[in-house]
Amino acid sequence: MLKKQEILAVYQKGPQAICDFVHQLESQIQNLKERIEELEKSFKKNSTNSHKSPSTDGFRKPITKSLRKSSQRQTGGQLGHKGHTLHLTTIPDHMITYSPTHCICCHTSLKHEPVKGYRIRQVYD
Repeated sequence: MLKKQEILAVYQKGPQAICDFVHQLESQIQNLKERIEELEKSFKKNSTNSHKSPSTDGFRKPITKSLRKSSQRQTGGQLGHKGHTLHLTTIPDHMITYSPTHCICCHTSLKHEPVKGYRIRQVYD
């Protein structure tokens, strides 16, 4: 960083000294720009796009690229596909009936409440 006295000394030498000083600063700026570009290029290099060894890549995980080509279909199950679900067996080995005795939120008894619905589930071993 230039001090105020150094700038004033160049000013007192006249217009030619100022022009020379500005040209000198411009050349320094150009050199620094070239150095920055060079450093940015080397910073972007890793073992996949240069001759560098994989140990210089650091701990960042590589971004995996999918080999699948994109299609016009939406993700997930497609309309009209029948699917493959496991159906309930007609004769299970044993059955367990679970009837809740109290509310899990307010802990009140459910003995005198009417049944509003039920669900059937099946476990395959």
